[in-house]
Parts: sequence; structure tokens; C-alpha cells
Amino acid sequence: MHTTLISAASLAENLHRYRVLDCRAKLGDLDFGRRAYADGHLPGAVHIDLDADLAATPGPSGRHPLPDPESLATKLRELGINDSDQVVAYDDAGGAFAARTWWCLRWRGHQAVAVLDGGLAHWPGPLTTEIPEPTPGNFSIRTSQTRTMEVDTLARIVAESLGRADEPVLLDARTPERFNGEHEPIDAVA
Repeated sequence: MHTTLISAASLAENLHRYRVLDCRAKLGDLDFGRRAYADGHLPGAVHIDLDADLAATPGPSGRHPLPDPESLATKLRELGINDSDQVVAYDDAGGAFAARTWWCLRWRGHQAVAVLDGGLAHWPGPLTTEIPEPTPGNFSIRTSQTRTMEVDTLARIVAESLGRADEPVLLDARTPERFNGEHEPIDAVA
């Protein structure tokens, strides 16, 4: 079972046994993932959409809040994902969107999910435009493999621990350009 990364060689050897999710997306271009998928994807892969499937409607909870758990489970069943499947997620953006998919599946209790190491650029074979018609799966919500925390709780913990040896480390997973305020593909001001 692969639970973090999978090599392109290992995926190619087992492509017929694994469920593959094309997670390509581009912030600020809602149709990019669908266009990229239609232009060519890994054989047998199905497309999962960042905004429609892996996030709830933007609002007070943020731009890409977590999706409703049952809506996500329903989508995964529609894509043919079963509880026993090894799932592999890939993108062409350094793993950012594949990692979101990986996290969402683990959040809903699916342990056998991995990100394609190196993404689409490391795929050794040809792409296809053939769109599979998966048989609905039996994906079920199980005990989460991840943890979440409400923003108010996080803010309190950080405020209470400033300057202490056990001060939490917060990681920002955005690209360096977005983190530094040099480039912002969505908002009017970086």
C-alpha cells in the first residue's frame, strides 16, 4: 500500500490495478483542469475538480474551505473509488493540487492514497484523451487519517505560546511568490 508518494515506474507497472485522479488546476482559471484533462491524461485517470469537488463554496470560511464530507464521498463513489482501492493523485503544479486531493481522501479515512512523485512531468508513457466511464464505487467515510483545528483554537494556541520553547511552527504551503506577496493569481492585491 502506498500512503504518501508513488514513483512513476511503480504506477506504470500497476496502472490497471490503481484508481488514478487527475487533479490539475490553476488558481484564477476555473476551467483549466477540465481543459488539461481533455487534452490528455494518464490512461484510466478520471478528473477531480479543485473548486467543484475538493472545496465548498467560498465564503466566510475562506476561498477553498473543506468540502461537505458526504458530497466528497458521493463524488468519489461517482469516480469509481472503492474502500479497498489504491488511489493515486497527480497534477502538473509541483504536487499542490494532488496533495489537496491526498489530504481530502485521508481526511475522510482513506489510507491507501498517494501522490505521483514528480507529477505528470515524470510519467513515462503516452497520455490519452479516452475518458473512462467508471463503475460507481463504494467509498465510505471512515475514521479520519488527519487532524483539523478551528482557526480560533489555532489563534489562541499561537498567542498563548509566543516566545516559549514549545511555540508551534506554522507552515504556509503557498508558492514563495504568493507567500512573499509578489504574485497573486486570484486577488486584486498580492
